[in-house]
Formats: sequence, structure tokens, C-alpha cells
Amino acid sequence: MKKIFLAACFLAVFLPLTCFSQEESLLPVKDDFEKDGSEENIVFWCGGPPTTNEQDQYCSDVKKGLSTEYAHSGKKSLKLEFNTSQGQYIYWRRDIRINMNKPIYLSGYILPLKLPAGAVAGMGYSGIYKDQVNSAMGSTGENKEWKSFAINVREALRKLAAPEEQDPEGLYMDAYYIYIAGPLNGEKVIIYLDDISIEDFYSRFAGVIAENRAKLKEIEKTLKPDDKDNKSELSGYADALDSYDKKMR
Repeated sequence: MKKIFLAACFLAVFLPLTCFSQEESLLPVKDDFEKDGSEENIVFWCGGPPTTNEQDQYCSDVKKGLSTEYAHSGKKSLKLEFNTSQGQYIYWRRDIRINMNKPIYLSGYILPLKLPAGAVAGMGYSGIYKDQVNSAMGSTGENKEWKSFAINVREALRKLAAPEEQDPEGLYMDAYYIYIAGPLNGEKVIIYLDDISIEDFYSRFAGVIAENRAKLKEIEKTLKPDDKDNKSELSGYADALDSYDKKMR
């Protein structure tokens, strides 16, 4: 928990304000990095304005590109690589503009193959509602396996930006991030990114709701007519699914 909180603090302090001139994006957004050129939306920030190949006192030899070395699905992923020299926080970002007028699900996978000792990597997101708000979805240390991140980003941004409002108008998601936080003391960073998805929360789980309704009906067929207790329990599950269904639409 300390690492996650620390990473969230880094995001809140170090993320620069975003320019909101970009057009609103249509859902779903899928970054699977299978097609050539799909890496161009990801830009780098290292102690200065966002660039794709900035070399300054904090980092050098910045590289990004599609790779077949590792892939969470398909044949390719995005490889991010650079050398650090000092500092506490570096990130790659994907600018995007999505209206948070309904539940939105953000998910993705990272493979932090090489990190400086004591540093963590993770995914984050930011939004705009009067002022910019930022947070992290979690963090992980150096790892040889893919790590998944997922969140109802609309609800998370609402709690950060307008906790007193249940349905704030004008709330937008404006970017997702891949960040490295902690002591960056001259070591190499290698991270792979894959299968980033931003989609309508209901669309994501509509199939699960339908599947569970079908299972309840199958169980109901096996009950005896006078089995009131189990029928009542099944009815409660069905009502809960209906309530969730309406809430997510």
C-alpha cells in the first residue's frame, strides 16, 4: 500500500497540465500495438515538456518501438527503453479525451523487465473537472511476468474531482500513463506495454450479466416447486443482477 500511495503522490505533484485541444475520442479505445505506427500516440516526459526522444540531465538514449520479444496477446507489444541518471519520476503518456458521463473501464498490462533498484512502475490516469486530477492504478517492482491493471476510471475520477456530486457534468479523462517512480540513479529501464483498453463499463460486462442470468434460470429448473428458501435466494440474485444492469447502462 505504501508504494501505491507513493506513486499516486508522484502523479499528483509532477504531472504537467494537459492541453485540451484534442477532439473527443470514440469508444472503445484499443491499444494492442499490433499495427506499425500504433506507438506514435505514446509520448515521453522526463523532467521537461512531453517529447518522444528528449535527452537531458535526467535520462538519455530514449527508445520506443513495437517489439516481438514479448506480447501479452497477439504477436507484438510496445517496448519502452531509456537510461536514467537522476530524479524521482518519469512517465510515458497517451493523450486522450473521453467524456466521463457514464462508467468507463480502463485496463492494461505492463511487463517491467528492468527497473532501477527500489523503483516501481505502474499505470495511471488523469482527468479534468475545473482543475486537473491525477491518480495511480497501482504499482509493481521489477518483474518477469505481465501485470494487469484495471479500474472504473469514471468513478475514480469522480471521487477525486467531485466527491460530493454523483453525476458531475464536464468530467473528462484526458490521458493514461505508464510511470516509473522512485530512485532513478543511472540504471536502465525496460518496460513492455500491451492490450490497453478504454471502454464503456456496461459493454465490458454485459456478457457476464447475461451469462449469470442464464445460470440462474438453469438452477431454477432443478428446484422443486415447494423449495421456497432456494427460490427466494435465487430471486435475490436475479434482483441484484437487474439492479447492477440498470446502474451500468
